[in-house]
Amino acid sequence: EVIDTSLGAIGTIGLARALVKNQRLLELNLNENGIGDEGLSFISTVLQTNTTLRVLKLQHNTLTEAGIEILRRGLMVNKTLLTLDLSYNWINDESTTMMTTILKPAATLDTLSLHCGKTSLETLKNLISVISRNRSLKTFELTCDYIDTELARSFTEAYASNPHLITLTLHSLEIPKYYGAVLQEMRNLKSGGRLLNLYDQRIGDETLASVTSAAKMNQNLTAINLSGNNITDDGIIPMTATIKMAPDLTAISLSRNFLGDYGATALAEVLIVNKKLLYLNLGWNPLESQGTKALANALKSNKTLQSLILSYTSPGPQGIQALAQALSTNQTLNQLALRGVNLDCGMAGNVVEMVENNYGLVMLDLAENYLGDDVVEKLRDGLLMNGSLREINLCDNVFTARGVQILSEDQHLVKRVKLDFQFDWKRG
Repeated sequence: EVIDTSLGAIGTIGLARALVKNQRLLELNLNENGIGDEGLSFISTVLQTNTTLRVLKLQHNTLTEAGIEILRRGLMVNKTLLTLDLSYNWINDESTTMMTTILKPAATLDTLSLHCGKTSLETLKNLISVISRNRSLKTFELTCDYIDTELARSFTEAYASNPHLITLTLHSLEIPKYYGAVLQEMRNLKSGGRLLNLYDQRIGDETLASVTSAAKMNQNLTAINLSGNNITDDGIIPMTATIKMAPDLTAISLSRNFLGDYGATALAEVLIVNKKLLYLNLGWNPLESQGTKALANALKSNKTLQSLILSYTSPGPQGIQALAQALSTNQTLNQLALRGVNLDCGMAGNVVEMVENNYGLVMLDLAENYLGDDVVEKLRDGLLMNGSLREINLCDNVFTARGVQILSEDQHLVKRVKLDFQFDWKRG
């Protein structure tokens, strides 16, 4: 390493001569030496004959397009250099264009760091195109004055389409912060990671498409957390094809998105073919009765799912009826959350049916609904018949004190089942 020694162009001459004779050096670090274009010309000459150097670091060396052109010539001949760091040289538009010629499919570089200054949109798009086709590059780091959302998306799509590129890092004041998390998770997927976690990143369908492409290359996924985003049916439907191909996937969380009936129906098809999924969270989505019915029908044949979260959705009477019918045959689901789904006295019979006819449920969340005293005796009788349920959440319904008393007076029931009440006086 010859770091920050003000080596300059003259000092580089002697170093280059030594490198011609030395055929064992693997790494050369010339960061912060101000060698400039003239000094780089000597290093480029060495690259044309050297067969051992693997790493060349040239950060902070005031290189211009003339020096980059000289370096390009050396790299076109050299077939052994793997890592090139040109960070903090403020490479301009012409220099960036020169670098793209190095990244053709036949290149050998597997790690490249660039720090671009004023680079045109056309040049950056050309760089994106080259990256998508390059077959040697495994790590690419780019710092650029201007990478907006559209360019970041294009870089991400190129990253997703190139199975050889494992790490892509983008730095720019203009780039949305969430792209850092997206690129990190895509790197995790390409490296064989088992968890995809993009919780609360506000990503939309187009960004999800790139993540989906990266996920296709991964057969090790066990859990997906995409809650708190802006994903719609158009985004999740293509991803379900990838989910079906993940043999070890056990958990999917998609709460707080914009999934409707079409998206829920596509996920119901996953439940039919997937034999290992244990947890599915679709809460806080605008899915309605058709989507709920599709999920209920899937439960009739699914024998593995243990937890289904549908809180703050709109299943309607038809959806609740379908769930009740499905639970009469499905005995493997042990947690069902229907908090805040507008259950009222008209759907109370189906709620009782769920309790009476299912012997797999352990926890049932019915909080924040409109269940009242008219269902309390039937619900109590159903709970007495059910031998598996251990917890039922009835907080913030419209029971009066009398209804709470009826449910709580049976000591055998109280000992066996945890009954949660929180009387909401405003609603009651």
